[in-house]
Amino acid sequence: SQRAAATRPAPRSAATAPAPTAPHDAISRQAPTYRRALLRCKHYDRAEPVRLALTVRPDGTVASVAVERARAGRVDDACLRESAQRFRFAPFSGGPATVAVDYRL
Repeated sequence: SQRAAATRPAPRSAATAPAPTAPHDAISRQAPTYRRALLRCKHYDRAEPVRLALTVRPDGTVASVAVERARAGRVDDACLRESAQRFRFAPFSGGPATVAVDYRL
């Protein structure tokens, strides 16, 4: 009926629907929250810059971790990789996403 059609909201078109957040942005925002889990991987009390490349699957699990920047002997690369492998991110659609994340441990 005409009355029922007037009370129903108009269907959203693809142009007006909100765009989903890019997985890279969401991962980049969430990754720094895991800093504390990585602190056990450093050998000295001095702050050390570390860059990890995280490849995250659409289900939010970490597929791979590469240590892109860390001072040899100051942090344990294997510990960094093992710790980061346990990170969990919000699920997203599409294929795996790789993001470089900088930490100061």
